[in-house]
Amino acid sequence: MSDFRLNHYIPASGPEGINKVKIGVYYSKGGINFFNYQNEPSAIWASLTPMEVKHENGFKCEKYGMGKGLKVNLEPATRLNRKNVEAAFQRVVAEITMGTGRVWDALQQVCVKEGVTLQTNLPLPTEQKA
Repeated sequence: MSDFRLNHYIPASGPEGINKVKIGVYYSKGGINFFNYQNEPSAIWASLTPMEVKHENGFKCEKYGMGKGLKVNLEPATRLNRKNVEAAFQRVVAEITMGTGRVWDALQQVCVKEGVTLQTNLPLPTEQKA
């Protein structure tokens, strides 16, 4: 995974204190995924992870379970191109807002699989890690 990731949080409710679904868009150079031992292509990916987010003592804490959520291959990429990642992120946010597309379908799968209910479909502020 690269060190450039754009995140979008959707309010949710679910078991084990889940209060957000985090959608991250990032570039990965590919290779072996050591969680499932499959060879993955170099691409721009979207990850969808249900989690508990807390703000305490000036810190933000994200608690999530290993293996929870899904990731979607958005488009092939041979190298990190921030403009392409940003464009893919904007497309993902638009899909989520409109309730259409592959990422929206994956989000629905995550909700069913993990017992999560979305609280809104409105776009939320994003965070960027550089």
